[in-house]
Amino acid sequence: MKGAHNNNYFNVPLEVFYTSLRDAVAQGYSVAVDVDISEPSYELTKDVGIIPDFDIPAAAISQEARELRFNNGTTTDDHLAQIVGYKKFGAEEWFLAKDSLPTSWEEPRQGYVFFHASYIKLKVLAFLVHRDGVPAMKQMLLEQSGEAGASRLPSSHPPQRRRACRRQQTSSAGPCCFGS
Repeated sequence: MKGAHNNNYFNVPLEVFYTSLRDAVAQGYSVAVDVDISEPSYELTKDVGIIPDFDIPAAAISQEARELRFNNGTTTDDHLAQIVGYKKFGAEEWFLAKDSLPTSWEEPRQGYVFFHASYIKLKVLAFLVHRDGVPAMKQMLLEQSGEAGASRLPSSHPPQRRRACRRQQTSSAGPCCFGS
């Protein structure tokens, strides 16, 4: 298919980023994520990523909190994983991810880890999913741009963010989505 490669990258608000990722997984799509795994909960347990309240309460996680941590270097893009499952337990949302780190293969994990919604919101920098998994985002971006290619990240983003975006590659699988 001609034109199957796509060089566009999208910067979307945190709420759109999170709900698009969650809804895609809940609909059965697997989602590749660019995640920061250098957090105490993940390093200590080796199988659970959660943001403790002493860092920032889950309810206080915002776009500004994400940007602050990205810009000051406390959030880095140091690992990739594939989210394959989603489950809500009461008010808590959890994600199941396939992980390639050797620690994730220690018994009893067999290559899987859990990410809490707080971890996804604060520490997942980007995700890649088939375009059919994010129909609302696809429609929103098409409307904003007025064309099928949508928009590129504006030059107002920090150089570190623009470099990270240029490193990411997309294919006919669909958009690579960034929370801002």
